This record gives sequence, C-alpha cells and structure tokens, in this order.
Amino acid sequence: MARSKLKNIFSNTLLVLISTILSISILEFSVRKIFPIYDPCGILKYKYYPQDNVVLSIKNFSGRQWISSGDYNVSVSINKYGFRDKHDLITSERKDYFVVGDSFSFGHGVEERARFSNLIEKDLGVSVYNISSPGNLIHYKNLIDYSRKKGAKVKNIIVGVCMENDLEDYRNTNYEEYRSNTSKSPFSNFKEWLKLNSAVYNAFATTIQRNEFLRNTAIKLGIAVHTYGIINAAYSDEALSSSVEKLNEICLPYNAAIIIIPSRALWVGNHKDQESLIHKKFVTMLKKKGLKVIDLRAYFEKNGYPMCYYFKNDAHWNTQGHKLAARAIVDYISNSALGGRK
Repeated sequence: MARSKLKNIFSNTLLVLISTILSISILEFSVRKIFPIYDPCGILKYKYYPQDNVVLSIKNFSGRQWISSGDYNVSVSINKYGFRDKHDLITSERKDYFVVGDSFSFGHGVEERARFSNLIEKDLGVSVYNISSPGNLIHYKNLIDYSRKKGAKVKNIIVGVCMENDLEDYRNTNYEEYRSNTSKSPFSNFKEWLKLNSAVYNAFATTIQRNEFLRNTAIKLGIAVHTYGIINAAYSDEALSSSVEKLNEICLPYNAAIIIIPSRALWVGNHKDQESLIHKKFVTMLKKKGLKVIDLRAYFEKNGYPMCYYFKNDAHWNTQGHKLAARAIVDYISNSALGGRK
C-alpha cells in the first residue's frame, strides 16, 4: 500500500513537472514568434577572447540593443573583428582616426550613424574607425593592440575616459584580473542569463519596467534595481596618478587626444563638490603630463541642464549627447591638429 502511494506521488510529481516544462516551452516559443523583439537570439552580446585578452561583441552579429524601460531599441551590426563598425581594419590609412573607449564610445543605445565617432567622420571627411568595447583603461590598450594585429594602421587615436568607472589603481592589475574581480552577484548573473536566454523573461521584465507601480515595488523587494544608478567617486591619489600613467602609456606611441566623459555625479546627488574637485584635479594632472585633453564638461553644462543629454532610465548619452560630444571633438581637432604634444 505504501509503495503504491509513493508510486502515485512520484507519477503525479513527474506529470506536473513535464506539464510545467511543456507549458513554459510553448509559452517561450509563442513569445518569440509573436513578439520577436524579446527573442534573446537577437540581443547584443559580448564575449571574452582570452587569446587577445579582450572583450568584444559577438563577431558577425546582426540584431538589436534595447532596454526594458523603452528608452531605446536600436539596430546593431558587428563586423568580423567584433567591432560595431562598417570599416575593415586592413583598409585603414595613417591619416585615419581610431576611437577607443567603453560603452559611451561604442554608442550604447543609439543608432551607429548617430554616435559621435560617425558624426566626426562626416564632419572631418576622414575615416574614423570605432574599436570600442566595454572595459577599463587596460582593456583599451588591448583593443588597440588587437586592432593592429588585425592589420589596422594606427596613428591617430581618440580615447574616451568615463569618469564614473575608468579611474582606478592600475599598478598591479591586468585586464584578466580586472574581469575576475568585477563579477556580479549570483542573483545578477542569473537575471543576466535569463535575459540572454528567455523571451518570456524579457517580456516580463519590460512589463515591470514600464509600469511605475510595478517597477517601484520590484525595487523595494530587491528583485530589481534602478537602471539610472550613479557611481559616486571615491578615488585615491594613487588611483588618479595610476590612471594618468596608464593613459600616458596608451597615448605615448600615437597622436592622441583624451575625451573626458563627465560623471553624472557632477550634477545629481549629494557629492557634487567632491566630484567637481576630482574632475578638475584629474584633468589638470593629464595636462601637466603633456597629454591632450578634450574636456566635455563645459559643453554639457552650457545650457544649464546637462542631464538632458542622457537617457531617462539609462546611464548613457542619447543622440543629443553624441551630437554635443562630436561638436567638441571637431572643434578641438579643427583648432589643434592631433600631432605631437602640447
């Protein structure tokens, strides 16, 4: 009798499990077919390539980059090198420019034609190669080396430095160590896995993010975070000087200019004065080193509302932000050729 009861429990549990898996599979298939925007197969992804110690977009990818809050939904095409760029590295010439940096320089959230590297190419009438991919200063050097290995003739470079997350102590760190030290929590990793594998999850997350009540409830419960979090700077003198030295190492072999991408903490939050001091100190240190600096802060503050150049629910520039950055870069290059040191 007991064995028969256990057998029934096992059979019923197995039946429920199979039914659940089948239902989820049908739902997943249906969402992908009816709402292809949520299909994870078409979402931009990055991959680490250990042989070159670089993180690149999945090579030869064509799909979309979107955010559940609805701020953007843009097309993304990745070339055979893993860059979001229409140019072939082997066709580059010494007169061309190379833009390297993180997600800002990559053009996160905007169409390729609307990001600052494409805009300055149009204004300057010279080819501009974008070899950007999320990372830190060590990674930017690796990206340049990787591009040269693939045939790029690099002479003129523009390095985007994000004041929110690029400054750190690089003295005893390599990029592989950096990657291992920036791992997310298990819960965050699980959510990231769901985003990259489940259309149902993406549809569910979008519904929550676009409903203010649901979004606020999810944040309070700890199952969601505000997508507009600002990193408040707390950099040591060692981090500032180390970052300057790393940038000097990157720029020394080339005709180079550094774009200073201001932290939003200059204008939002309770650490504006501290952030302003760090910003000024870092820019001064770069210039004393003899490096060429394009500080975007004044451009963004000119109209009195710098946050209008950012997405409402994302930390990156919108199309107006990229236009402003392009104008600053073109102004600089037009008045001071990227050749030699000042």
